[in-house]
Amino acid sequence: MKLSILDQSPIASGQSAQEALQASLQLAQEGDRLGYSRIWFTEHHDLPGLACSVPEVLISYIGSQTKNIRIGSGAVLLPHYKPYRIAETYNMLATLFPGRIDIGMGRAPGGSAEATMALSDNFLQNVYKMPELVQELLNFLRDEFPKEHPFSNVSAAPI
Repeated sequence: MKLSILDQSPIASGQSAQEALQASLQLAQEGDRLGYSRIWFTEHHDLPGLACSVPEVLISYIGSQTKNIRIGSGAVLLPHYKPYRIAETYNMLATLFPGRIDIGMGRAPGGSAEATMALSDNFLQNVYKMPELVQELLNFLRDEFPKEHPFSNVSAAPI
């Protein structure tokens, strides 16, 4: 059986965000030491009590201080972002930490209505377009656009 960890980087009472992120690092290191398969970090915006709004930054930090455990997002809130940006980011992480990067995708707003509006002007429209956004992301990650597609010559891989 494979065991994994999902961490929200909670900020305990009397704790700072920095301390919460340090606790996430310690959890990942302990999971790595114990042979856990993976650890995923959540993305939340403008929510008191949760320290991780940008899992990609935390993934890089954790990856640099662990050896074997797979690290990823649980989940990238895809309607907030362009698929190309996500593909570039995760390809860069996969270059830094080969064989250790996972992408989980979600479509929840991940925070308050105000934070959602600050992140994206068209979040709800993109929620409805989620299947197309996922396919576009997969095409960028796999470099599989049809030749006639406008993005067929665009690479998301590090040069």
